[in-house]
Amino acid sequence: MSAFHSVVEEFSELIENHNFLPAKFLWEDHLVSLIRRIKEFTFCYVIIRRDSDGEFRTDLWVAPIDYPDDRLMNHSAAFRIDIGDTYEKDPEFFLKCEKRIINLLGALEQLANASIKELNNPSFLNNRVEFYYHLRKLFEHIHLQYSSNVKTAMKEGNLKGIKKELTKIFPVVIPEIDNNTAGFVSKFDNSLIIDSISPLFYIDLLDQVINIASK
Repeated sequence: MSAFHSVVEEFSELIENHNFLPAKFLWEDHLVSLIRRIKEFTFCYVIIRRDSDGEFRTDLWVAPIDYPDDRLMNHSAAFRIDIGDTYEKDPEFFLKCEKRIINLLGALEQLANASIKELNNPSFLNNRVEFYYHLRKLFEHIHLQYSSNVKTAMKEGNLKGIKKELTKIFPVVIPEIDNNTAGFVSKFDNSLIIDSISPLFYIDLLDQVINIASK
């Protein structure tokens, strides 16, 4: 565990009172993310990071279900709000960021609606948007037809079980999806697709796993 990960303690009000969850298995050494579901597959992400030049940053994103890191930058349906950044040693910096985020929570649903509209009719088309489009179709098919398999695989709340289950069902799933998406997916190694889609299931199931564990 990175020492930077303790920064999550500065966002305890978001976690305890506003339904944000720490996505621990998606954290990096200098990046911590919190997630909150707004609508079915649309989420709010809070990304806290320390950059290599020593800058501390906090960003809020509203975006379709996706990996909460720089990949959101190239997603047409992802909207970012810069919460705060500093090079100074301010012991209250992250608490101030949390306060600013709480003041924005009332706007999340409107941003989610905008994200959904943009996802359905992208303003910008690029390789990232195309890749996500097909990944999302694959995710939704598996979610509809095999969700119980994947949910059972995530007993420990991590990615390992999800990847193992997806690897097992992948040969069965591909013939079931439409030819356009199947053709696109076939351009890549199965391992890349599974590595890309596993975090989507982790995010989708995280609140269910935590709620079950807390009972």
